[in-house]
Amino acid sequence: MLAFVLNCFTFLNSCRCESIRKNFKHWESSVVGFGLKRTVSLLSCSDGKPIRTWSGRFLVEVSGNTASWIDDGKEYKISGCFIVAEE
Repeated sequence: MLAFVLNCFTFLNSCRCESIRKNFKHWESSVVGFGLKRTVSLLSCSDGKPIRTWSGRFLVEVSGNTASWIDDGKEYKISGCFIVAEE
């Protein structure tokens, strides 16, 4: 099983298709590591200064200018200016 996962990882890493890589990261996030370590920062659109920051292992869904995720049973939705960083 481990060999299969490693082969899939190698294949998908070498693939240039962004949607395949994104789907693989979602799968890896939910199956292997229970979420990738991410930091989400909500920024002021006028001056770019941070308003609030969240860190943890969760899956972030981005649609247009809105991001959503669930952390410790709470659902968060933000819109506007934000940065999602994978660590």
